[in-house]
This record gives sequence, C-alpha cells and structure tokens, in this order.
Amino acid sequence: MRFLVPSCALVALFSLGLWTSIAPAREKSPAESLAAVPLFTAIEAEQIEAKVIPRDSTHATIQLKNLSKEPLVVSIPPHLLAAPVLAQFQFPGGNNNGNVFGNPQNQGANQAPQQLGLGIGNGANNFQGQNNNNNFQNGGLFRIPEGKVVRIRIEAVCLDHGNPDPSPHHKYELRPIAERSDDEILLAALMSLGDKSISQRVAQAVAWHQVNDKTWDELSKMSRPILGGPAKRLFTTAEIDAARLFVQQFDKATLAGKVSASTQQ
Repeated sequence: MRFLVPSCALVALFSLGLWTSIAPAREKSPAESLAAVPLFTAIEAEQIEAKVIPRDSTHATIQLKNLSKEPLVVSIPPHLLAAPVLAQFQFPGGNNNGNVFGNPQNQGANQAPQQLGLGIGNGANNFQGQNNNNNFQNGGLFRIPEGKVVRIRIEAVCLDHGNPDPSPHHKYELRPIAERSDDEILLAALMSLGDKSISQRVAQAVAWHQVNDKTWDELSKMSRPILGGPAKRLFTTAEIDAARLFVQQFDKATLAGKVSASTQQ
C-alpha cells in the first residue's frame, strides 16, 4: 500500500527546514570553488599574460592569456592604466617627449601618445566583447580557462591632453592606475564609466579637468578638425554641465563625510 504525503505536510517540511535532508544540495561548479587571484599578482607570477591594445582615444582591448594548466578566476581592479611603452619613442639625441635633437618641429610624429584610464567598474558584466561564454562572475571577477585567451573591449579616457591620440600602432602596457594618478574624482569617473553611469565624453571632460587642470571654459571651447568642413566642438554644453555636476557632487559628498567624521570625534 502506498502512502501519499499531504501537501500540508510538505509545507511543514519546508518550514521546519527538514526538506534539505530530502532534496540534494547543489554542487558548486569548479570555477566557483577557485580562489580569486588579483590581476597584477597573476601577471607577476606569470600565470597570466596581459596585453592592452588601444583602438583609439575612447576604447581599448585587454587581452588575457592563461599561462597556467588550470582555470583561473582573476580579480580585475575597477580602473586600470594603459601606458605607452616609452622605449619605442626614444631616439638618438632626443627625449621621452619625442623632441628629436631638441627641434620643436619634430614634436607630434615621435611624441609619446596619451596614457589611457580604463573604466572597469564594479561588475564584470559591463564588459563588451567576447563575453557570451559565461567567463564573467560578479564583483569584478573574471574566469579564464586553462590555456585560453580572452579579449575584453573597455571604454577609456585620455590622460595627457596635448599629446597625440593612441592608436593600435602604438605599443601599450597595462599598469595600476595609481602609477598615473590617485585623484579620487578621476577614479570615481573611471568606475562610473565602467558601470555605464556616465558617458565616455563626460568621463573624458572630468579626466582632463582633474588630471590636466583644464578649466570648464577651456573644455567647452575645445574642437576637432573635420575633413572638408568646419571644426566641431569636442564636448556639448550638456556634457560639460554633466561633468561639472559630477565633480561638484563628489566634492560635496566628500566634504559632508569629513564634516560628519569630525563631529563624531
């Protein structure tokens, strides 16, 4: 004779926490059981080979190759620096600025291009590119199978106004952003860029304002030449206003935090 368990009895099992002894526990996947390795720790340990290729002044591609014989979960910082390899701009009698033999007319062609701030953000799901293979996990973690190469397209901002724009022809290397700047507003802008909270142009205006001391008036008057036509403004009024508001709000929040901390002492 079969005995049927009433539905109310099943509810009681759930409420008493007894169903766990009946239902099988979910097993963790191999990737979930792996400890995350910081990106630059993995690079120094030669577990990961990292390359960064600037597409232009607004985007770059990070290429990560797992050199180990097992899958790796890599913890990627919320912001990174892509810096040109200066050795490629060294010439006899010149300097790092490409000023060959001290002749100002040679500046530009041989001058090192701008460094790039890369906006990663808090969540790896914001990356673009070959991301449909479940490589990304929450919290800035990225899973790389053994022996595999993955490529990630990331939005970027230039950090050296007046220098040539980056291009795929320039050799760049990946570095911690702190090697270029520890400006809190720049870091916040890069994180917001990675999280898609602000646009690339707004983040660029903030970066040049903070790192290169460009005033909002100077930024509003910047333009770029258009082949066969008049120059076009680099930033719209709305973008300058959004960048200014971003900086002002950050300053107010920081000031409020300091005042609150001082009152509690």
